[in-house]
Amino acid sequence: MDRSTAVRIGIAGIVASLGLAVGGVALASADSDGPDLGVHPGAPHRAERGDLAKSLAKELGVSESKVKDALDAVRDQHRPGRVDRDEVRKEVRADLVKPLDKAVEDGTLTKADKASVLKAFNAKILGGGFGRPGPR
Repeated sequence: MDRSTAVRIGIAGIVASLGLAVGGVALASADSDGPDLGVHPGAPHRAERGDLAKSLAKELGVSESKVKDALDAVRDQHRPGRVDRDEVRKEVRADLVKPLDKAVEDGTLTKADKASVLKAFNAKILGGGFGRPGPR
């Protein structure tokens, strides 16, 4: 193996590792296998949310019930388990494409190298898992 091929493989490995790191973080945050506690750690308690709604209603000049309904709707939209995993994979893939394009532009990788990394990602060999499989 000549030096340029070894460098390309090394760079592809670094890019793949970055993709795995970014993908792993994004996919781990999308994983909903844990208990749904209904609130984010550090989120205001029910009484504090009431005070928040009251303050916001006063500042915005709307009824407190409208503010509470809006806060509840936003909270419900952001509860764990409402993450579209396919959408997360699309975002992770888009984030992976950017450094690959740069490497191809710089001549560090070839278009074929880029295609191989993306093919591995699409086949869920790279950054495609949602954690370890559970007991079967």
